[in-house]
Amino acid sequence: MRHSVLLSLAMFCLGILVSGKPTSAQTPCPITPDAAATSESATATATLANDVGTRLNPVPFGTKISRTFAGSNPNKTWELTVVKASFGKDGEKAVKAANQFNDAPVDGNTNLVAYVQLKYVSGPSDKTVELDAYGFSAYSDGQIMPRVSIVPPKPAFSFKGFPGATAKGWVAFQVFSDDPAPELVWVVDSSDDTYNIYFATK
Repeated sequence: MRHSVLLSLAMFCLGILVSGKPTSAQTPCPITPDAAATSESATATATLANDVGTRLNPVPFGTKISRTFAGSNPNKTWELTVVKASFGKDGEKAVKAANQFNDAPVDGNTNLVAYVQLKYVSGPSDKTVELDAYGFSAYSDGQIMPRVSIVPPKPAFSFKGFPGATAKGWVAFQVFSDDPAPELVWVVDSSDDTYNIYFATK
């Protein structure tokens, strides 16, 4: 029996830092798993429809997507790509290798790890923006998964910079073992899923 979960972020980075909602215009820029699945992809550039990035139509794996957020002058534009992803046995091995004190997934769960690349394309040039793994979550079997304390592989995702800067790093979660296609979520607004962006991991 699946328990309902409430998305809870210790630090809701993106919602605070971007200070606004995405504009309606979207500029396109940015694993079939078995018991163990690992996937890696070169960054692709594709023309994406406006509805790409939803739960039912996630951004294709390895594809870079660009989003602009209103609320500052100038607006902030970001590019995000899921470069690598592993779950099932490979995900569990990656988490265990990252830190010996990481707990094994609870019964019915497995680990998902993803290597993401985020570029702060444009925005106010006189202010830094700081982001970390709390700006991401995992979607599995119809649920936004509760956050579990996991030390991810190195380098862990972290960003602090001005427009033009790029950050790369790992994030780690628990997802349901029987989910053949868990997704990574870029959490733009924890209170309104309309603005969150979903990424395929296969």
